[in-house]
Amino acid sequence: MEMLFWGCFNLVHAAAFFYYHQNTPTSEILYLLKYKNCPEIGEYMGEIYAHEILFNEHNNQCSFFSDIDFIIPLPLNLNKLKQRGYNQCDAICRGLAKATQIPVLYDVVERTIANTTQTKKSRVERELNVEQIFRLTGSVEQRAILMGKHVLLVDDVCTTGSTLKSFASVFQSIPDLRISILTLGLASPIF
Repeated sequence: MEMLFWGCFNLVHAAAFFYYHQNTPTSEILYLLKYKNCPEIGEYMGEIYAHEILFNEHNNQCSFFSDIDFIIPLPLNLNKLKQRGYNQCDAICRGLAKATQIPVLYDVVERTIANTTQTKKSRVERELNVEQIFRLTGSVEQRAILMGKHVLLVDDVCTTGSTLKSFASVFQSIPDLRISILTLGLASPIF
């Protein structure tokens, strides 16, 4: 997964819990999380994912969570949030935070454009569909909390990385910010 983001921003780590394939038990988990009003699935999956990483860190001396300062969920457009009633990425972040004790920042970035679904788009169409759809919120003073920090950006599924690249790009103005990425699923890239 890290190869999707090499050279795009100041990347530290990138990981996914499982490979996502349509019509599998993992695709059903994500479908329930996203479309069937089951945010508790996201929280549970985030927690067990964090425990899996922490267990591996303990056994292999890996340091995925060791210096992460904040967890930041990928935001939904307000219309989608009202329609769904929750952001599935918020749920995943709650589970991650429960296991790691790393604080979640919910209102740092907002989605400014209600872009169309990425599901049936090519790689190029996906990149164009998510250009400049996010922006930092708050004042310069509020954003200063991120200077020199390491943030973990969280999404449910990564296919081409286009949405996460767009999400990460809004942090370019923050000095010395390091970024890691975590998703539940990693789909086969679309070319």
